[in-house]
Amino acid sequence: MTFEAELLALGAEIRAERAAQKVSMSDLAAAANISRQALYKYLDAERDMPVAVLLDIAARLDVGADVLMRRAEDRARRDSQR
Repeated sequence: MTFEAELLALGAEIRAERAAQKVSMSDLAAAANISRQALYKYLDAERDMPVAVLLDIAARLDVGADVLMRRAEDRARRDSQR
């Protein structure tokens, strides 16, 4: 499992949680004080996500950053076994 795979899995987990809560990408970006374009780059693993951004996103989604990371690790592990 690569670091990029873990970043992609984190992006997928954030997208899934955002969709489940019906939070817009614009709202999520605003909560992290970043542009929507930057948010997409982080979620697509085109750029490394700063910890501060992850914490802001997690706070907006009312989910612990550790929970998002654990889910992402599980997802990346499952994906690597396919």
